[in-house]
Amino acid sequence: MALVHNQILRALNAAHNHCLTVELGTQAAQDFLIVNQCIVDVLESHHDMEEERLFPALEKILNQPGAMEGNRQEHQAFHDELLEFHSYVFTTDSQGYHGATIKAKTEALGPLVEEHLHNEVPLLYDLHVIDSEALTSLWKDAMNGYKPKFNLFRRFPFMVTCTDNTFL
Repeated sequence: MALVHNQILRALNAAHNHCLTVELGTQAAQDFLIVNQCIVDVLESHHDMEEERLFPALEKILNQPGAMEGNRQEHQAFHDELLEFHSYVFTTDSQGYHGATIKAKTEALGPLVEEHLHNEVPLLYDLHVIDSEALTSLWKDAMNGYKPKFNLFRRFPFMVTCTDNTFL
């Protein structure tokens, strides 16, 4: 989970840091929009998996209905910003690209996502009360049963380039 969170934060930071250097109407603008589409795909897919599979499974194994409600509320807190970011990067072409728009959208979305991802860390630590075999099984079931809503041929390069493997 920490690896995915790190990838999301690194990608949002990269989008924010480079958006103003990309010129309107260039191949670089089109490519940069695709990078941002991948960011949206990963973020949406990650949170869909959590809400559809992982959170219900954790609540069940913990025998605590609603235990993940705070996380769901944090997802909702950045839902509108994510939809706006999604709309912009999927409907804009290189001729309509404006770095200032990406900057504004990452400034609106980024802090909310960062807060949510950091808030999930204590939650993950608290899972130590679950038997490790049961937790491993829960995770495998959540991942095996989930049908991601992204193109693997776009996501894999994104994941590789946004991975900091310093501590792996």
